[in-house]
Amino acid sequence: MRSVGSRRGNSVLFASIEQASRRRWAALDPHAGGPAAPRDAREDQRWTRAFFERIRDSLLPRMAPALEIDGAELRYFGSERLTLWAVSAPHALVLAYEHGDTPELLRERSSRWLACLRTRTAPGLVTPHWGHPVYGARLDPANDELDVVWATPGDWCGFVLDEAPAPRGWNAPLHWDDALTARS
Repeated sequence: MRSVGSRRGNSVLFASIEQASRRRWAALDPHAGGPAAPRDAREDQRWTRAFFERIRDSLLPRMAPALEIDGAELRYFGSERLTLWAVSAPHALVLAYEHGDTPELLRERSSRWLACLRTRTAPGLVTPHWGHPVYGARLDPANDELDVVWATPGDWCGFVLDEAPAPRGWNAPLHWDDALTARS
């Protein structure tokens, strides 16, 4: 990657910036070699159509429906081991860690996540503004081709691929009260 400009200034600083930029792009590319590439074969599967179908066919039915958002369904899985949200639309799928969000905040964040999938941009991961989305993929309606827009490694990957899945412990986050859930 070649910088643009006159190249006047500190050459050590320019080299450091270029190196950091190369690392950042390598971390986003699932097929890039080097230290940023996934080391676990199970984690590498998160870029495949089979992984996407496994989420749709095996994980989503185990999740409890929570809210309707912009033509998509927000589903929840709560257990001692892991708590996840899933936003499922006909051509889009988002997984996110549960992180103490209210229904109103989840509506807003889910709309942002779906907008990111429509524009094929990754959200700012793990920020107060975006929440904790870990997987976002969409099917192209024209040719039915899978486009994984973002997928960050974590314990959710093993959870999706487990042959003996953990049972759901609760249908909504523990901090949601019944009146708030019924109103949404």
